[in-house]
Amino acid sequence: MSFRGVAVMSDRQRAPLPLRTLLASFGALVVVGLMPTAVAAAPTPAASARHSAVVLIDGRGVSHYSAEHPLSLVPSRPVKIYVRLTNPGDQDLLSVRSVRFQGRLLGLAFVSYETQVDLKAASGRTDTRSYRMDLQGLDRQATGLLPARVQLVDDSGRVVDSRTLAIRVHGSLWSAYGIFGLAVAAISVLLIAGAVAALVRVRQHRRRLQRALTFAAPGVGIGTFLLFLLSVRGVLVPTPVDWIAFLAAGAALGLAVGSLTPTPYRGWHEAVASRPMRSPTGRLYSPLHSGDDAGLELTAPDVNPRQYRKASS
Repeated sequence: MSFRGVAVMSDRQRAPLPLRTLLASFGALVVVGLMPTAVAAAPTPAASARHSAVVLIDGRGVSHYSAEHPLSLVPSRPVKIYVRLTNPGDQDLLSVRSVRFQGRLLGLAFVSYETQVDLKAASGRTDTRSYRMDLQGLDRQATGLLPARVQLVDDSGRVVDSRTLAIRVHGSLWSAYGIFGLAVAAISVLLIAGAVAALVRVRQHRRRLQRALTFAAPGVGIGTFLLFLLSVRGVLVPTPVDWIAFLAAGAALGLAVGSLTPTPYRGWHEAVASRPMRSPTGRLYSPLHSGDDAGLELTAPDVNPRQYRKASS
């Protein structure tokens, strides 16, 4: 609707679009939260019955490096890796072109190294390689505890064997992983500031669901940042289950806070849009009214529309 050339949307007119936008945003956050589960549920190559592979890191099996005993990675200290490939005789030739070492989170490889080894095992034979993995640039990739995996890749780029482990990276907060966490924190602060500002200025939506969704987004951000903080501080290795738990807890907290915020009374949006304006004659009037109501005057600024009264002529 329009009053005196000033376009004003009522509370009913304004509600549908923000609701769709908030639902879309919340849906996107849910998809991001479910991403770790989808990545974890994807089938990972296991050791094939057609070959036998042994992978040792610093003299220990990959399974030794768990959340309680993670592999310590220091940029200045190379890691010794030993690989043994055995062909029991089912195939004429087994080959492994490279060994891939990755620290992955949310489907992203924050730590990544790949070394060409060219292992070739004829029928009934065994081939071995031992090398040092140089960790140059590790401090710019990640820091803290991360889940990782070691993969054997054949000549066609197919992963023929994969082992999981936990790593503790002694990197920098200004690494790619650190900047990711700081960006999540900054976005969360902005979302919280926007939600609180709307609450203080009584600009929030009348519908409880919309108010809840407004606070759910910063809640998800807080959950993500808390898990990132625990990872960087070396408290836990963030698994897909941890991501789901923290994101769900953050979203639930945001929904609860948003749903408990007070409901603004009807007409507040019109009252804000109708801040008194002074006419050429010096009289205060509301731009929301026209015709017979053109002389409505506000008794005091920043009060609700019910306190409008007819201005004296």
